[in-house]
Amino acid sequence: MPDPHEYLDRARQARRENRPADARRDFQEALAAARASGLRGEVIKALAGMAGMKRDAGDLGSAVTLYEEAVALSREGDDALQLADTVRHLGDAHVEAGHVDAAESCYEEALRIYRGHERPPPLELAGAIRGHAVLRQSVGDRETARELWREARDLYDAAGAPEGVRECSDRLADLGGEPA
Repeated sequence: MPDPHEYLDRARQARRENRPADARRDFQEALAAARASGLRGEVIKALAGMAGMKRDAGDLGSAVTLYEEAVALSREGDDALQLADTVRHLGDAHVEAGHVDAAESCYEEALRIYRGHERPPPLELAGAIRGHAVLRQSVGDRETARELWREARDLYDAAGAPEGVRECSDRLADLGGEPA
């Protein structure tokens, strides 16, 4: 039986190398192999990868549908961090589609899970905070956005992610919160 891990690795590599047709094919193969093997975690990863490809292509409706399926499967499992990550990405797709209320609830859930975890991964937590900051800024909630951008900046800084620090600092400067 084909190994879904190999397909996932190849799909991610093809996506990084901007080979969408290869990535799409390998995510689909990973999904089929993971379903046939009963590997829920890999099914979730394949669905999320396919959803990311749909987001890249601007097909937000399909992306949301795929992320929703991945979230539903994540809820059946016991990997809280995978659930938080999947819900966060669903939130990102909702933001891009202009679904403010749905995005808000996704970010609140993801942040609740990350913050309740004994050791939340700093970059994933920062990414969820970043997404929530983008949302709050887009709806004109400048004060909450500033607080979130500061928190994300501190996490990116602690994790040694200068691109994240730079984006947060630039966003804070745009909001009149702090100089870049």
